[in-house]
Amino acid sequence: MQRKLTGILASVLVLTAAIVALAQQLPPQTFRSGVDLILIEATVLDKDGKPIAGLQARDFSIKIGGKTRTVGAAEYIPAGRAVTAPAASTSGTPGTTLPASTAAPFEAARTELGGSNRTIMIAVDVDNIRPGAGRNALVDVADYVATLPGTDRIGVVTLPGGGQNVEPTADRAAVRAALSKLAGADHRMDSCDATIGEAAAEAMDDTRGWDAFNSRVFPPRCPRTRFPGDPTHRDLKVFVPMYRTQTRQALAALTSLASNLGAVSGRRSIVLVSEGLYFDNDLVQELPAFGAALERSRVVLYAIHLDFPFSEAGSRFASSATRLLDDRYGFDGMANTATFGGGAAIRAISRATPAIKRIDQELSGTYLLGIERQPSDTAGKPLELKVEVSRKGADVRTRRNITVTGK
Repeated sequence: MQRKLTGILASVLVLTAAIVALAQQLPPQTFRSGVDLILIEATVLDKDGKPIAGLQARDFSIKIGGKTRTVGAAEYIPAGRAVTAPAASTSGTPGTTLPASTAAPFEAARTELGGSNRTIMIAVDVDNIRPGAGRNALVDVADYVATLPGTDRIGVVTLPGGGQNVEPTADRAAVRAALSKLAGADHRMDSCDATIGEAAAEAMDDTRGWDAFNSRVFPPRCPRTRFPGDPTHRDLKVFVPMYRTQTRQALAALTSLASNLGAVSGRRSIVLVSEGLYFDNDLVQELPAFGAALERSRVVLYAIHLDFPFSEAGSRFASSATRLLDDRYGFDGMANTATFGGGAAIRAISRATPAIKRIDQELSGTYLLGIERQPSDTAGKPLELKVEVSRKGADVRTRRNITVTGK
């Protein structure tokens, strides 16, 4: 199967100049960790996915590199629809205050995040959505985006490239027009190749991959025999390098997009729309580096996973076993990627409106936390990050790792 792997960065590159130009029109980004302060963003959600405001520094428990740290300051900063909501004031743990040397970088970060501006790039992975599928989902996204505050800038980028692209803008009509023209272009289900789920299962030594592949009803043009002597189907592992390359280039495209967004002020996020990403144990090991790249740009990644109801258009040659594998492994790949990007993957079942609404809610408020740096914190070294809160039943969105900057 011919894939457009070498062109996967094209859509991102054509937006670079526009995003850079936008950044030059806005106040410069100043969100950087100071020499004696580590700055962390954390979103605390209730059971309905709505941010919880009003928490104090003492309500947070943070471990960096496995060591418990003292939270010196915490401030809730609303965004999007929630900018009119009252924000909690900066406060430290009882009996502690931020030293003067660390107050300045916290204030700079608070000011940078405190604006109402949000930039949201919708990245549509058409190469991993079955042919013709996804139209209803993208219409749902377009309809909801039209209701967002005028301060939000929305953009569209097509992966792997050559599709509809819109630079971040307040023009909702341009966004709606672009999304209305997009649909899936993946032809694996009516080709002779393995799907994401079948190949991922094989790479993970899951025998269900071969069982599903072998039981599929293939198009008439495909070889009828699938035995060791058949060069096309002798081993599902022959498809693994192709999918690994595709995923790596998709991650590179998202990294490039995040890097461009890093120069724009306000909250910045990418929403990936796809039916699934291929992942195996080797690729999972590369996710910390991906997460670190998004951390440097202060970009949060969310994902909308299109579930079965959106996949009917391309299911003519799919077996139920293959569909289940695609759903399981494809969603896991998206979930792992979004988690390292500081967000989450949300399923779109029947309609996509609940998924994009949930993402909008989660992006409507975050906490800025200030942690005093310790002499053992080596600059440039990624450290595992764990943030918990005392509020019962609350869910915390934050990055898996943090890289300390400065000296």
